[in-house]
Amino acid sequence: MARLHTWCDQQLAVLRPAERIIVNQYLHWELLRRAKRNNTGGDILEGAASHVQAVIRGIVNLIAWLDTDQQTSLRNITQEQIDRYTLSVNAGRWLPQLLRWATTNGHIEFDVVATSLSIRQPAVTLTEDRLDRIVDAVLKDTSLRPSLRLGVLLIAMYGLPARRIVRLERTQIIKVGAHDAALTFGEHQLLLPPPVADISRVHLQSISDSRTSWLFPGRRPGQHMSDQQFRRALEPYDVTISQLQTAARYRLAGAVPAKILADSLDFDISTIAKYASLSGGRWGDYPLVRATHGVEPAR
Repeated sequence: MARLHTWCDQQLAVLRPAERIIVNQYLHWELLRRAKRNNTGGDILEGAASHVQAVIRGIVNLIAWLDTDQQTSLRNITQEQIDRYTLSVNAGRWLPQLLRWATTNGHIEFDVVATSLSIRQPAVTLTEDRLDRIVDAVLKDTSLRPSLRLGVLLIAMYGLPARRIVRLERTQIIKVGAHDAALTFGEHQLLLPPPVADISRVHLQSISDSRTSWLFPGRRPGQHMSDQQFRRALEPYDVTISQLQTAARYRLAGAVPAKILADSLDFDISTIAKYASLSGGRWGDYPLVRATHGVEPAR
């Protein structure tokens, strides 16, 4: 909880005082209150915390766009600007709620709604051959630290969000049998192919003396790695994190039934359904996604 508050404060620090006050009110009166309601224990679950972060990141980006591209503020946003923004940004999950709250509480001058929002199909820009070549190159690239190789491979093979990868705990890598390893999400285990399992073991050994619980420790004590390190690691390959994510999800959605895939990767079923519809559901077996039993922590 304290970590989430600190992160939000850092994100909102770039805003002008008037807009920082508005977004802070929305954060505390709406986002955090709803997030706490999702858990009877009163704390905020990891999934809810990730949603709060995604919304705050989206709002900050919207305000930056208004400031730099439109020379205006959130208070003076117009319907035309909302329509223009939503043509290029997928804001369908958070923008309507923000606009309703802001207009109800008098924080927006004009009567605006997110009427033009629609569910957009993911833009898959990498071919499977290109994705294969990138995965193969990263597997062989010993110049990269094991932590970066492991993180990039989790993006390129399973489409996991980088910001979620850096928040993995080291106990989420578990040993399966003598040589295999798996990544756990709650009650589900994702079996890692042997080359990736080998890299995960090398990485775990490299951080064995670290006192942090993070699988990807940061430079500061108690902090996890920045997801921007994955972006920098991908620069020599001339590919972005987003391109790898969408290509991997598209490929998986065509190889694995949507419900199984969503459970295995701990995704919302609606996220996978979009990729399944786009791919046509040509089920196969790459990469192997299945539950495992009799597991123990990796060493």
